[in-house]
Amino acid sequence: KELVDISQMGMEIGSHSVKHFNLSKLDDYNLNNELINSKEKIENITNKKCRYIAIPFGSKNDYNNIIINNIKKNNYEKCYLNVHGLGDFNSFTQKRIIMHEKSNMETLMNSILP
Repeated sequence: KELVDISQMGMEIGSHSVKHFNLSKLDDYNLNNELINSKEKIENITNKKCRYIAIPFGSKNDYNNIIINNIKKNNYEKCYLNVHGLGDFNSFTQKRIIMHEKSNMETLMNSILP
């Protein structure tokens, strides 16, 4: 119900896999099941296309070209990584500002201002 409500308010609901496994540890079959099933679940709940995925853990050791290519094959439009920074690595993968419980507005502003 909460996903439906926030989706109807205009919030984008993206995938984060089904079981939050480290995708780099999965064989092709299980990797694709995680990508396909999470996307389908979100689409069935929200009645909207699931366009984005944030890779579980998402650090440099948690993904590779095989994973990125499988994500593309499963029709995701963008992939979010747990790599701190602003802007795209390329047109498909996206860095993000990493916030923690001790982060505050100053932390955020220092991340986005030169």
